[in-house]
Amino acid sequence: MAREDKKAFKQAGSYVRRKINQLCSSQNNSAVKAALAKLRRGIGKIPGSMPELWDITMKDLPEELTGKDETPSYGEWAVHTALTLFALHQ
Repeated sequence: MAREDKKAFKQAGSYVRRKINQLCSSQNNSAVKAALAKLRRGIGKIPGSMPELWDITMKDLPEELTGKDETPSYGEWAVHTALTLFALHQ
């Protein structure tokens, strides 16, 4: 694995952990349930195709993980997939 790939892999993992921790530590159960429901609706969808998920999946995403054009990057796919599958298993 190339050095850049390892860095991106770690960044994606850190980003997903941070997002999951935010969801799990929230005291607002209604907001958490709503966020998880939105994420579940994103399963199987293209990252970035659902504006209602942008705040959860793309906000503060490290620049190295973002795509340079309209096509989602591997980093965006990884984050989107991890968060939607997390929501499915909650």
